[in-house]
Formats: sequence, structure tokens, C-alpha cells
Amino acid sequence: MHLLRNLLEVVMMDGNKPTQGIYEIPCSCGDTYIGRTMRPLHHRLKKHADSIDACLKKTKLKEEDNFSALAQQIFENHSYSIKFEPAQLIAIVPQPLKQKISSRNC
Repeated sequence: MHLLRNLLEVVMMDGNKPTQGIYEIPCSCGDTYIGRTMRPLHHRLKKHADSIDACLKKTKLKEEDNFSALAQQIFENHSYSIKFEPAQLIAIVPQPLKQKISSRNC
């Protein structure tokens, strides 16, 4: 029971509001980007925004560039815009049980 409580605490770090899991970000084209994060959603959204900003400063993407799929989509379609404000979690996914068990000291 103690392990289950720890897993739930990781997911519910912001009071009773979940902070990690499967999320969606709407695009101006009408599509929705679906992603998964194991960190608080606002941290992941900032990473997407930073990746988009860095990506748009390029004139050409190289294979070794490490931009998010969302940033690459915006690079390829400059007329699209991402709507970060209505982004939201759509499912809660706790950290894998195996990962939590293996990180414990026995």
C-alpha cells in the first residue's frame, strides 16, 4: 500500500490536480498534438515552446537536430500556431511500477 501511495503522490503533486500523463495541445490547423510527460505539464509545455523557438531560428533542419515533433511540424508549416493555453491532461499515467521498485533501496 505504501508503494501505491508513493506512485499517486508523484502524479498528484499539485494538490488534487494531476500534473503528469497524456496531454493534448490544439493547433490552429484544427489538429491536436498528443504527447506524454512524466514531469509537470507546464514544464513540458515550456520545453515545447523553447524547442519551437529554437527550431524556427533555423533555415534548414538537419537529421542530427533534436527538436520535438511538434517543433518540426511548426517548422514545416509556418502558418500553423500552437495554442498552449488550452493544453490539458487527458489521462493520468503514473510512473511505471518497475521503475519505482528498481529505484528503491532494499
